[in-house]
Amino acid sequence: ALELYNIAYDASALRSCNEDLRGLPGFHTLFALEELYAGRSGIRMKLNPDVFARVKTLLEELHAEYTNGEAGFRSMIMCDFTRLLLILSRSCSAGESSGSIGKIAHACAYIEREYLSDVNIGRLAASVFMSERHFRRLFGRIYGMSPFAYILSLRLAYACQLLRTTSQSITEIAMASGFSDDNYFTRCFRQKIGTTPGRYRASGENRP
Repeated sequence: ALELYNIAYDASALRSCNEDLRGLPGFHTLFALEELYAGRSGIRMKLNPDVFARVKTLLEELHAEYTNGEAGFRSMIMCDFTRLLLILSRSCSAGESSGSIGKIAHACAYIEREYLSDVNIGRLAASVFMSERHFRRLFGRIYGMSPFAYILSLRLAYACQLLRTTSQSITEIAMASGFSDDNYFTRCFRQKIGTTPGRYRASGENRP
């Protein structure tokens, strides 16, 4: 008999997934790009028997935890959901899609892994066999921002983490976060976060 499992989740939770998961092209194919194909038949997966068995077991465990509601069930659900994301993302990455969605997914996964280094957008576009103009246009359509703005958001989020968790100087954090100039870092930080790095650290704010 056919069994259907519907999993409702807060999309903002996907943005907080760790770099290890977000560095998989399949993660972006399944979730970050899914919005582009909402309401269409765009994304379908065919799982091999071994992967299907693992996914089915996890879905059953998720359902049991939610239904039984034992102590700690929310933490267990998050653990199982993360495992499910990883298994599906790995499986989707293995598919090596050559269409536009697969190309952008591979490029975005590369950005997630290498955003602290000097990412050249032209070379990145060429690596997925796109012209830079088409790559920028499609990336903006999917993510609502330019590739550079996406990289900047990742660098600033990392800088915020360092400000909250280390005693490094502002200059050291700027350099560690991919900025070559601490004045430019401060300008970008103020523009996007709404305050200076020093005031952010002093306030102890727990936000990106």
